[in-house]
Amino acid sequence: MFVEDNNPSITENQKLTESENDTHKSQSINSCHSYVQQSPSKKIQNYFQHRSSEYQQVNKHSNKYYSFMDKRTNHLTSNSNQIFTQHQTNMNNESNIQEYCRYRNATQYSPTKVSNFLSPSYLNITNRNTHEYSRYRDSRSPRRKSTSEFNNIHPKSHRTCRTLSYNNESERFPVPDDKVPWNVIYNDYEPFEYTAERIRQNPKTDPIDPSKINKFNQLDKNIDRRSFTGHYYVDPITYRPRNPIGRTGLTGRGRLYYWGPNHAGDPVITRWLRDENGSIVYRRINAHDRLKPILEFVAIQRKDNKEWALPGGMVDPGEHVCQTIKREFQEEAMCDSIDVHRINELFSNGYKVYESYVDDPRNTDNAWIETVAVNFHDETGHLTKNIHLNAGDECGKVMWCPIDHKLELYANHKDILKGVIDRLGAYW
Repeated sequence: MFVEDNNPSITENQKLTESENDTHKSQSINSCHSYVQQSPSKKIQNYFQHRSSEYQQVNKHSNKYYSFMDKRTNHLTSNSNQIFTQHQTNMNNESNIQEYCRYRNATQYSPTKVSNFLSPSYLNITNRNTHEYSRYRDSRSPRRKSTSEFNNIHPKSHRTCRTLSYNNESERFPVPDDKVPWNVIYNDYEPFEYTAERIRQNPKTDPIDPSKINKFNQLDKNIDRRSFTGHYYVDPITYRPRNPIGRTGLTGRGRLYYWGPNHAGDPVITRWLRDENGSIVYRRINAHDRLKPILEFVAIQRKDNKEWALPGGMVDPGEHVCQTIKREFQEEAMCDSIDVHRINELFSNGYKVYESYVDDPRNTDNAWIETVAVNFHDETGHLTKNIHLNAGDECGKVMWCPIDHKLELYANHKDILKGVIDRLGAYW
């Protein structure tokens, strides 16, 4: 009898306790939901639309599943005005994915108050998708890229230095596009040997026998034999350096002074194209594109092949490239009218836009040209207004030339100008 009387009492107590717990739980949930729903100034910020497509595919996440997630509210003790709702779900037997959705007052939004509560995973997602929130700026104050974005440009496979004729002085062995890299086997490759006679007789150039040079890939007294492309290969049998980009169809030095890299400097002098009233001229590619200002640059016409190019030249031994750039501009574009004060002011602030291999027609398998291109931009046009251009002895003509994608320039100077266009946000 004692056991029979005690069991009903235990059962009734359990039911009473469970009933009270359910009542208390429902009241707590209702009060929390009512607080969220009754707050007119609180709203849910849905971050689903800002997630990348890769994130959605990996997690198989969609708005459909998002609305059926279990919700739990947590009150933050550090900020009583902030309420975070934690969502949990388990899809396709994967681990639970927790997303945090903020309830905040739109009129009192402060990024500094909520930045500490953002999870690292959400911040990584936001950083990967910053391009989705980019805005166009006024073309009069274009966005300027950091110069570090152009310092490490990977050189393309050369084409100009594979033409069959080497400046009408020699012939090149034909090299197909797929046979340019050295790691591609080309058993039929038999390049022609050529070094200009004036290069052989010039005492300022390297010796004919490259075995006398033992400081490749390093600074050799006043001659810099280092390459912007990295460490280049030197044949242990012939002691000749190898072009880091690939085959050219010609061995020797051609018309270049040194075995290996021959360093040069190219100034890119630019300003905005203006009309008769002094206003900047704008243009756009099509009706869907925005108006962009037109750049013009100082271009020279070479005497050897009649091609338009940047006014640049080779770096002398022991000379800094900045001195080369300034000297070459004065010699090729301002031969008879040099205003020292304005030149110094123009060249006082430059931006490096290119530092790498040049697809020059003078390149060979054992000697090639590398350049440093620096952009000197005259924003107002006052510095270059009174500078009178005059062609030097090494060029036929010099002029201000508007930049357009249809330009045909010497070597890869067009790629250098494209870097300037991208940095200044100009028309292309």
